[in-house]
Amino acid sequence: LLVLAMADLHSAHDRYPAILALVDRALAAHRGVPALIALNGDLFERGNVVALRDGGALDLAFVEALARRAPVAFNLGNHE
Repeated sequence: LLVLAMADLHSAHDRYPAILALVDRALAAHRGVPALIALNGDLFERGNVVALRDGGALDLAFVEALARRAPVAFNLGNHE
């Protein structure tokens, strides 16, 4: 089982494309291996003006993009 674990992203909208590219590379390097993506808290950031204005839509779109690649397990953090 390949587990890709991330934490404390804090609505890092500018980094989401690069993270998705890294996920794609890791999955390609381990093709055929069952994978799980673990988001260990603090995905959303209330101190991020963009995240507040869009109601977390960009963060949710990121999670949806991850879920198209592999199952996602999400643990709430202290910002959710």
